[in-house]
Amino acid sequence: MTEQELKIRDKRLDTGRQAIQFHGREQSKHSPNTSPLGHSNGGVAQRSERVLYKGRVVGSIPTAPTICQIGLANRSGDFHLPSQRETGLAALQNEQLNLSSKVKDLSYVNKNGEISITRYSGHGDTANIPAKIDGCNVTSIGSGAFRGCGGLTSVTIPSAVNHIGEAAFGECAGLTQIIIPEGVTCIEKWAFYKCTSLATVTIPSRVIRIGEAAFRGCSALSHVTLPEGVTCIEEWAFDECHMLASVTIPSGVVSIGEYAFSDCRSLTHLEIPQSVTSIGGEAFSQCRCLTHISVDSSNSNYCDLDGVLFDKTKMTLILYPMSKTEVSYSIPNGVTRIEVKAFSGCRALNRISLPDSVISIGNGAFEDCCGLTELEIPKDVTKIEGSSFKNCCGLTCMTIPDRVTSIGQSAFEGCAGLTGVTIPDTVTNLEFRAFHGTNVPVPERLMNPNWQMLEGLMRAYGRDQ
Repeated sequence: MTEQELKIRDKRLDTGRQAIQFHGREQSKHSPNTSPLGHSNGGVAQRSERVLYKGRVVGSIPTAPTICQIGLANRSGDFHLPSQRETGLAALQNEQLNLSSKVKDLSYVNKNGEISITRYSGHGDTANIPAKIDGCNVTSIGSGAFRGCGGLTSVTIPSAVNHIGEAAFGECAGLTQIIIPEGVTCIEKWAFYKCTSLATVTIPSRVIRIGEAAFRGCSALSHVTLPEGVTCIEEWAFDECHMLASVTIPSGVVSIGEYAFSDCRSLTHLEIPQSVTSIGGEAFSQCRCLTHISVDSSNSNYCDLDGVLFDKTKMTLILYPMSKTEVSYSIPNGVTRIEVKAFSGCRALNRISLPDSVISIGNGAFEDCCGLTELEIPKDVTKIEGSSFKNCCGLTCMTIPDRVTSIGQSAFEGCAGLTGVTIPDTVTNLEFRAFHGTNVPVPERLMNPNWQMLEGLMRAYGRDQ
């Protein structure tokens, strides 16, 4: 070897040792051959963090290392640290290994003549990604490349970039605006997660999919125009975008995932086009200013009646907008199911009339309807689901039909005024906290000896609310 080659080799060995000595966030406790979501990644353990939503694990986001000098590319092109099983020397001998280089504050890898940015380590408020590095076009921003760069307010992305990886700009709390290049066709999951200062974003015309939680927690985002080519808005895509006052759903969108626009507190109206065939659970829940939902009359799966969302058969009531001003509402005859969270948080309503055709009431269907004083459960309902009437503090009495056999967890929890309830003998299953915070006497035959232990655990973890 020449002296120059020996220097290069020594530098690479040094880099390998640094990668193995890297101590970052907690390593995901999964098999070395699987990612946290169970997908194979070629024997490389993907670093990730669990994501919780309302107390349950809903996914994971890649953790970007602070030392991002060495890694393995999997089939999707994501960038990962070697697994703990591999030593620095063994990793360096791996034929798939791509050693990264660094220019200014950017670490990168050259993949077949195309540059992928793997990590930004600068401390300024602006980042300018060059169009070319080493004479090659910058075409990709890798997973987690800018994640957690809280002081960054502006990023210039070159026009040749056609891929922005998962969580690439996640938790860039200072980022105020970004222009995504025209070559990008997909906004990957968690791409701009919790960019809390992001007020405007330009989504290019070639984008066809908005990934899972892509803009979740972008609480300053006030307006989004999605291009006509978008066909899929995945789950949690715009969840917790508190300032989002208007959104145009393109005529080509086929599916809207669960929680896609949940907790968009400023959203006042929605227009669902003809093309939509699937709307996930709670897609528009907790939209506190929502007054009206309209559905294209040619839509074959959904319709609206007076601004209330139904399926096309009008047998399922999906969502009653939270800010409708009426004080009473009669559910149309023929409706058999009231969906999960359908009336949740509708505080203006004091009376809801349910037809005898209703046989199913979803979890949390009337939760937090604080003004509700009058409601009768139809006679053919056999189960009262969890949290169905939770925190309906205006209710004073309730008739539980004789066909009911089960009352779910927290079904009437927090109904402080509730006293006049008779639990029929047909009820054989009463779940935890079904009448917690009420004055309803629970029959001894339905008491569960495990409840006391569960109450203790909830208090110990600060969840006794």
